[in-house]
Amino acid sequence: MPVRVLGREDVEPLLEGVGALGTGGGGDPAWGRVIMERDLRQGLTYRIIPPEEVPDDAVVVSGGYMGSVKTLEEMGFEKVVADWDRRFELLEALRAMEGLLGRKVEYVVPFELGGLNTPVMLSLAARAGVVMVDGDALGRAAPETQMTSFIGHGVRLTPMPLVDRSGNTVIVREAAYPAYADELGRWVVTRGGGTGANTHYPMTGAELKRAVVPGTISLALKVGRAILEARARKEDPVAAFCRVAGGTLLLRGRVTEVSGEDRGGFYVTWVTVEGAAAPPERMRLVIKNET
Repeated sequence: MPVRVLGREDVEPLLEGVGALGTGGGGDPAWGRVIMERDLRQGLTYRIIPPEEVPDDAVVVSGGYMGSVKTLEEMGFEKVVADWDRRFELLEALRAMEGLLGRKVEYVVPFELGGLNTPVMLSLAARAGVVMVDGDALGRAAPETQMTSFIGHGVRLTPMPLVDRSGNTVIVREAAYPAYADELGRWVVTRGGGTGANTHYPMTGAELKRAVVPGTISLALKVGRAILEARARKEDPVAAFCRVAGGTLLLRGRVTEVSGEDRGGFYVTWVTVEGAAAPPERMRLVIKNET
């Protein structure tokens, strides 16, 4: 079975890659660095596997962290990660999922690519002694749990165990529509310490192969290395990203205005970019939970 082990040399490329592919969402790569450096220092092993190598009858779940970006920043992420040595909410959510399914989870798959929610799933896999799938449900980041390829391929979001920072455990067994499960989760974490972790989308290996966006962890590593190499050579990292990821440059300019506020468990930001070329162009971005 072609399991790949990630080492210290993969930390920076992965964080650069998920940061770029995640379009700023999924958490700050600085948070991911805290997670990965601490885990590797403590001897944890990160293993990833291509989705096509996962047995059809295997039990696979997704998961991640929930909460406001601003709340995590105010807490101090080093303290948050250090507290995981005492209790890791995401591992508790995984154990709750196993209790609901009546089977041990054998593989985990990231919900999204991002500086927090990809490394945190590597950490979960390492702490649980399982393997993480080389893929995710978006190929980028998104602010809400139901915005996934899993939904599009008929994988149910529920049951969804959620454990908040205060130690409360909530199980969403059923939801009238997928977005409602996410709304319930946001309601819980905003009242339970501002952050929490959940597991969701229980599926078989066969369902995973139909529903996952494959190879995105490997792609993130390639993108990250291309960006780092371009910077080292004093070349354009944006051009390097576009070459490896197949992106298109829309605008070069400067940020002229930024404003934001907490809204129901999300941090919403408005950004204005003034183009540098003539004739002048302007881009207005509305960002939900991205950094």
